[in-house]
Amino acid sequence: MSEESIAVDMVATADYTHTLSTISGELNNVIQQANSILAGVADYFHTHNASQAFNDVHNLLMQGINEGQETIGRHGAAVGQSVDNFHGTDVAAGQSFTAI
Repeated sequence: MSEESIAVDMVATADYTHTLSTISGELNNVIQQANSILAGVADYFHTHNASQAFNDVHNLLMQGINEGQETIGRHGAAVGQSVDNFHGTDVAAGQSFTAI
């Protein structure tokens, strides 16, 4: 049985969480672009049924983007918390050896 050590690349993890933040920020741009495009075509949906369908599509689109941002945020938080926990455990283990 081989012994493998667990290693965490703190720089790569920080880069990864930064990438998640950037992606989440890009979704803000998508919201702005979608709202701009939808505002430009809203006048074509002036009947009751069409305007209701237009509003439903708009709401679903915004809900989907918001849920995407929340998912990315939760993922980033989970990764960050895991790294913090690993680092804390690693430090505590190292200190236990020096206490002997």
